[in-house]
Amino acid sequence: MIDIVKVIDDEILKKPDQYLDPKYRHCWRTSNFGRCYRYQYWYRKGVGMTNPIEQKALRIFRVGDMFHRDIQQFLPSESVEVEFHVDDVYGHCDHVGDGYCDDFKTVGNWAWQLMNKKGFDVIKDKEAYIYQLMAYCYFLEMPVGRLVFIHKDSYSIKTFEFKMEDWVDAVEDELTTLRAYWDKDGLPPAIPRAYGRKDCNYCAFQDSCDSVEKNTAKDRYELSNPKRKDKVF
Repeated sequence: MIDIVKVIDDEILKKPDQYLDPKYRHCWRTSNFGRCYRYQYWYRKGVGMTNPIEQKALRIFRVGDMFHRDIQQFLPSESVEVEFHVDDVYGHCDHVGDGYCDDFKTVGNWAWQLMNKKGFDVIKDKEAYIYQLMAYCYFLEMPVGRLVFIHKDSYSIKTFEFKMEDWVDAVEDELTTLRAYWDKDGLPPAIPRAYGRKDCNYCAFQDSCDSVEKNTAKDRYELSNPKRKDKVF
């Protein structure tokens, strides 16, 4: 009898590891924007991952890819997966329309319910995604960006729109900070910024950071809390 789980996992593992692509040793990856500066620095350096992505997460990513492909088949082929390489930055946008960029994000039931609650603050909750999206707009010179969330259970869609003019400074500050650390070959501080400041929990370099900082992901989350007055990094 065929082991369906093994067949799927074997197929997923055939996909080339994007992290090993040489272009990321020379460029900042826009899909990492908004995350910890140290993560982005080590990613570009090609530092060995102490916490590689687990198979469960790879399955989830594959589901996201399936939804992406399904949506993109209905769009003009030249408008999807649009790549750009400007100076030391590389990225690709899910869809580029007439004056706007789309970034597709698949979400599960919990996240879907959260973003449909009254008072949901998309900037506070999804800021890293917005940084990525607005980087696409910045380099592709588009005035509007749209985060398009797809509910995996129902294929319902919820869209949030942002103006590039409101995010120019944020994107440029991101680049200025990253380039400053790169130019002086200085290790950025371990300050979580994304996913409710819990991006250490999903970081491929978590154990390396634990060793350097002599603390844990939980400690770094607590230290990054803007309400604390005794922060030490």
